[in-house]
Amino acid sequence: MKILCLRAYANGYRGLLEERETYSFFQFTRQGRLTKLMTYDKAMFPNRRRFLGGMGKFMPRRFFFEKPVEVTTLTIAEMDGLCKQYCR
Repeated sequence: MKILCLRAYANGYRGLLEERETYSFFQFTRQGRLTKLMTYDKAMFPNRRRFLGGMGKFMPRRFFFEKPVEVTTLTIAEMDGLCKQYCR
């Protein structure tokens, strides 16, 4: 899976996740609970760029990564590390 954008909040993170068949707008709490708020079938979009263009309405562009970041697991330590490395 790939993280496309990430935004830190006091209670955790929100962002966009790309999986094999879907894109998801997600919330990840400091307690380690992942909630997919909205899920979109990749077949609905001709490419990732088109999907991200539409998602810019809901998540400011400054939180989007220049390139997707591959992750194997979602943990709060992983999210904290990603945010330290990529979040502006």
